[in-house]
Amino acid sequence: MEDFGAKLQSEAESSNHKPEKLRDDQPKRKQSPDKRENQPEAVASNKPTMIRERQPMQKRQKQSPDESKQQAEATSNKPERGRKQKQTEDQKRAKKKETDKKYRQKKNNLHLEMKDENEALQKKCEALQKKCQESEKEKEELKRKGEADQSEINSLKERLSKKCNSSILSFGVLKLMVCANAIDVSPNLQEHDEENSGFPIPDDWFSNLEGEENFSEYPDLQCGQTKGIMEGSLVDEALLDSMTINGDTVVAVLKENSHMIQEIFSQHPRTASDLRVRLPASRNGFMNTLAEVYKIATKEELTPEEIKCMENGIEDLKLAGFEISWLEDLLLKCREHVERTEEIRRKEAELNLLKEKQSKGIEERKSKRQTPI
Repeated sequence: MEDFGAKLQSEAESSNHKPEKLRDDQPKRKQSPDKRENQPEAVASNKPTMIRERQPMQKRQKQSPDESKQQAEATSNKPERGRKQKQTEDQKRAKKKETDKKYRQKKNNLHLEMKDENEALQKKCEALQKKCQESEKEKEELKRKGEADQSEINSLKERLSKKCNSSILSFGVLKLMVCANAIDVSPNLQEHDEENSGFPIPDDWFSNLEGEENFSEYPDLQCGQTKGIMEGSLVDEALLDSMTINGDTVVAVLKENSHMIQEIFSQHPRTASDLRVRLPASRNGFMNTLAEVYKIATKEELTPEEIKCMENGIEDLKLAGFEISWLEDLLLKCREHVERTEEIRRKEAELNLLKEKQSKGIEERKSKRQTPI
């Protein structure tokens, strides 16, 4: 084989251009005299030019069948470049069958998952329905108890009298009674009124007062039993009624409460046996308080505020010396009735919440079934 390296090197050395000749061949630029003088001359470079030697082409060695097979296997994993060959009809059918098989398998798996999910939701719905049925039974039982208590309260309410028209009027009447007990009526009032008013007062207005007894002799003044000026007056026709309890104690209560007080003492005669109140006005007030508490206890529907009012009234009556254990038992029943009512309302709220959750679960299942796979 010939050595081409030395030959090419000699050709390159012979073909090198001289720097002076290269500078002369370049186009001249117009420069000012000053710049031309200051510009240094180009210096030729002595650096040799690097030339790549051509290597002689080597002949391809023949490979053994095993080596060619290994090389083919190593290069078979690489993706083929260029345009792919068109598939035949058999290849297309086989590929379509494979994709259809994968699609059916995926669809079946999704169907099985949805079936399992539906079964789990169905079990949850059955459990919720059982809870709803149990809550319905509890609600019916509580309702029956409430109806029984309500019937008992209604039977007690039927014995009540009419409702008070005005509590302010009752206090005004009591105040008028106390003031009338302290008045000292005399004919000298005629002269006093004539001097102040300027109008004469007939003598017969005070003629019926002569010989009448003094009000101070009657410390326990009751409506319907008054003497002198109070007889046949507005107080006699007011909303007060006098009654005797325990055979010796006389009290004045509202007319609407008189029937209730009589009923209370007919059923519980020892209610005021240990009464520690001596002032008549205070005793009358406690009697009206007893009637009001009993009236609240016999209502159809009670509120927690009314229960609290009953508790306060019972505490005051116990401090006054009333024997009202029976009224405390009635208060306990009323409190239990209110608690049952609140429990029924709470159960109804929970039942409505469970129904809403069940309806939402059914709607979600329907929406999942309607969504395309």
